[in-house]
Amino acid sequence: MISVLTKAQLVANQLAILVTYLPSLLLSDFVFPQENMPAMLKVISRIVPATYYIDILNGLYLRNLTFIRLWPNYLVLALMFLLLTGLNLAALKKEGL
Repeated sequence: MISVLTKAQLVANQLAILVTYLPSLLLSDFVFPQENMPAMLKVISRIVPATYYIDILNGLYLRNLTFIRLWPNYLVLALMFLLLTGLNLAALKKEGL
């Protein structure tokens, strides 16, 4: 999606790192616990897909939870996938591809 919206590959690469990689690493409860974050960062972290993925991994590997307990995280990831796919297709159609 970033590549569709930008014209230069270097700009797309840098924006992808800034918009996806850094928030995923810093806000997903992977590096820093969310309990120690300010309330505003906790709210922002809820729109980062990696937050739900890390929660699923922790549930599966560390807490031995089943799909029954983790289904809300799977549902959120599926909804995010559908939303981003729809936005991507709309952007591609707008570009004429």
